[in-house]
Amino acid sequence: MNNFYLKMSLRKVNLFLKENNIQIIDLWVEQSQRIRYLRVFHNLSGILLFINIYFYDIKIESSDLYFQNIYYIHRVGDFKEDYSEEMILFFNNIKNHLPQYNNSILFHYSNYFIESHDKIYKIINDNNPLSSFHTIYFFQDLEWLYDNYKNIENTIFPFHNDIYSTIQSSYHDFIEYIQSLSINYTSIINNINSLYNKIISFYKSFLKIRNLWVKVHIYYSQQVIKIKRLEDYSDVYSVNETNRKIKEKNEMKLKMKKVLELKKRVKDNIIIIREQYFHYNVIFLYYTKELKKNLIGLDSIMIKLNKEV
Repeated sequence: MNNFYLKMSLRKVNLFLKENNIQIIDLWVEQSQRIRYLRVFHNLSGILLFINIYFYDIKIESSDLYFQNIYYIHRVGDFKEDYSEEMILFFNNIKNHLPQYNNSILFHYSNYFIESHDKIYKIINDNNPLSSFHTIYFFQDLEWLYDNYKNIENTIFPFHNDIYSTIQSSYHDFIEYIQSLSINYTSIINNINSLYNKIISFYKSFLKIRNLWVKVHIYYSQQVIKIKRLEDYSDVYSVNETNRKIKEKNEMKLKMKKVLELKKRVKDNIIIIREQYFHYNVIFLYYTKELKKNLIGLDSIMIKLNKEV
């Protein structure tokens, strides 16, 4: 790690991100004011991910308070009383389903972040934007981002696809298993089908809104370039030509204001749909495993009972 990385500031990081079409959504800060996580949004693909910048010892300064979304976290102790056992079971289940990403997953559960069993952080703010969800994020450090900012989607799209494939595989395995049992579990199958269909619906919505974001962002970027050209008066123009350019520029700026408002709405929708989608993924993977585990014992008891009677 060279000294350049060790002398980073939030302003410097943010400048690099903005220059490469990456926007900081929120900051997650330890009580020492040292920033641990950035949740960022990749404008060119509509992707969200978490970046760990703790190693770079960047602290919130008074000049950084223009960031509105700052949330505080603290590391929990080693005692089980500090967090629920269920949270660890959820986390282990995700890692078991996605072993290829064991070092690249940040799991959010209620008011906690889990990097690993020995790195668990509690969110202090009650109004944090993730409190309603159990969700999974692709997670890397800042150096990874410097190395991969030009092709982020080449890593994150496969991550999303693998999670979706895992859901499909788990669903078919569960239905096949439960239909092989001696007891009729129609109500369970119906509930699982309902949850699975909800995941499929959110996944389609997620892809649709993400594609819309990309189109709107490209259109907006193209209009920005056109406006800059209209603002270029380096050549000599007639009075009529100058007035025409001014009028066209003003009309485009008015249109761009509406496009900018649309961009904000689309981005906000991407974030909420993404969190809902991943929330249901986590719930599905955990409870289908738990149901299978418990139904094995119940089914064997029923087989023994039927033999007796």
